[in-house]
Amino acid sequence: MRTVRPILSGQQPWGRSEITEPIISYTQAAIRTLLRAEIGSEFFSAPQRYVLNMSEDMFGPDRSMAEQALKMYAGHMMMFSAGDPDDPVPQLGQFAASSPAPFIEMVKMYAQMVAGEAALPPTYLGFVTDNPASADQIRATEARHVKRAERRQRTFGRAWQAALITAVALGGGMFPDNRLAVRWKDASTPTKAATTDAVVKQVQAGILPTNSPVTFHELGFDEAATNQLLQAQAQISRQQVMLATLAGGQLNRPGAGVDRGPGGE
Repeated sequence: MRTVRPILSGQQPWGRSEITEPIISYTQAAIRTLLRAEIGSEFFSAPQRYVLNMSEDMFGPDRSMAEQALKMYAGHMMMFSAGDPDDPVPQLGQFAASSPAPFIEMVKMYAQMVAGEAALPPTYLGFVTDNPASADQIRATEARHVKRAERRQRTFGRAWQAALITAVALGGGMFPDNRLAVRWKDASTPTKAATTDAVVKQVQAGILPTNSPVTFHELGFDEAATNQLLQAQAQISRQQVMLATLAGGQLNRPGAGVDRGPGGE
């Protein structure tokens, strides 16, 4: 999660937080909703019960025994006296338990509001649908997030470049403006296949050289892997030169390539 923007101003010398006031408000509302759901879960697991045509005296002659019997249900039982004297048969029942679905829907609503404020896809907050989204739909939902990340890269890049230049200047007394640059990865996070296809097309068009650290960097190789690849390419080139030299020496030898016939004449 991005937290601080390095944009200095007189009123906010330490930058501005990405956790805006709406996000804080939505988060607090979601916490209150979860707290109410936690309290309501006690009623979900033990719904209200009732007994008809029964009184406390029917639990036993001792008053304490009647109270203990009632406490078994932790207060989740209601008792009504017999309304009809001719039908004193006790009847037990239970009220329908309330559902936690309203609380879940409220949390989903706040999550969508946070996603809209922070330019995040709803799936990033843990809510998924029964039908998985297609690749095009996923890219469409991430488009706003990617665009915001690209803008942050431009802003953060200038700030990091200024910080690095200042650090080098303090350490060595020089200002290497042209030798320091901040390089970010693609915010859209393309797949390996898509990146390789794009680099191959650039090499074929002559934009990138075939064996170059820049090309290997665009393919996603780190510095160690790039050095190993360059060494392997250099070794292959030396072997090819040696084979070509040996082949050329064989052809230039006196009498090489001349067919003298079966008798050697």
